[in-house]
Amino acid sequence: RRPDPLPQPPVLAFLAKLSHLALYLFTLAQPLLGIAFVNMGGHPVTIAPLGISFTLFDANPALRGPLKEAHELIGNSFYFVIGLHALAALWHHFVKRDATLRRILP
Repeated sequence: RRPDPLPQPPVLAFLAKLSHLALYLFTLAQPLLGIAFVNMGGHPVTIAPLGISFTLFDANPALRGPLKEAHELIGNSFYFVIGLHALAALWHHFVKRDATLRRILP
């Protein structure tokens, strides 16, 4: 169970929810775009240590280019949001000196 949010200005609460939503969306979208990219090249995705090989999408070479660009754009955006998220946690801990960071650490 996640902890209850600390009181904060509505703008910061909105930005926190928006960044968490973005992180969840990126976490779901990135693997699917990667799988689609590999599959549309006519190859199955293989997880060698588990001996698993699967195909979710039919081959479609025309879509590989746009998928690769989307995968890279979302990946770079993901890094940016992760960085902002880490900076926000540090700002809460060292500048605001509230319990935001301590509440999520075991």
